[in-house]
Formats: sequence, C-alpha cells, structure tokens
Amino acid sequence: MRRLIAVTGLMLTGIVTTACVPPILDACPAIGYVTGLQVDATAIPDATWVQLCADAVCSAAPGEGESVDLVIGASEDGGMWAFSFNGIETPGDVIIRVTDATGALLQETEHRVDWTHSTERCGGPSTADPIVLVS
Repeated sequence: MRRLIAVTGLMLTGIVTTACVPPILDACPAIGYVTGLQVDATAIPDATWVQLCADAVCSAAPGEGESVDLVIGASEDGGMWAFSFNGIETPGDVIIRVTDATGALLQETEHRVDWTHSTERCGGPSTADPIVLVS
C-alpha cells in the first residue's frame, strides 16, 4: 500500500510540475528562411546574363559562375532570374545589370523593392513582386 501511495504521489508531482511548462509543440523550429526576388528579363531579347547588386554586394558577373559562398545567389530559367539573399535582409534598392553573350552591358537600372514580411508566429520568408525589365 505504501508503494501505491508513493507512486501516486510521484505521478501527481510530475503532472503538477509539467503542467507549468509550455508545450514543446509551441516552440519554433530552427529554420533559416531564404528571401528571394524574381527578375523577368524576357523582354530583352539579347539578354544572356542578369546581375543583381544590393547593399554594395553583387551576384556573380558573367563568366564568374556561381559559388556557394556568394551573398546573392542567382539562377535562370527561360529569361526569368531568381535571386536569393544570404545575409542581406530584404534590400530596399537594387541595381540590375543585363549583358549579352559577349559581356557587353545592355542595360543598368535601379529599382525600389517593396517587401511583404511574414506575419506568422514563427516568421517566414519575405516576398516581393517580380521586377519586370523592359527593353
């Protein structure tokens, strides 16, 4: 009988103690969200490379290739360029350079980016409308 009382007492102590601890499910996961920006260069027929600069840092220039340690990463699919920012949070102003196959500068423009920030409890990536370049 003493054992039953002791076990019941320990169980009640454990229940009371853990009732004051916030549930583990409420914790936010350790996720690093990637902020990205789309640039549409399809209206510039000779465009073969788009470079984006923000906060005095640029994505790779033509011929440099990509590197995992770049602060601004870039990928292209059919004239649509996707830029991701590593360590730069939602730059307000960006400079976009467009070059042709020989590396000649076709266009250099500055754009203001209006970001929408996540309102989720644990955060999330910021988003912005694509930048559409015109010839």
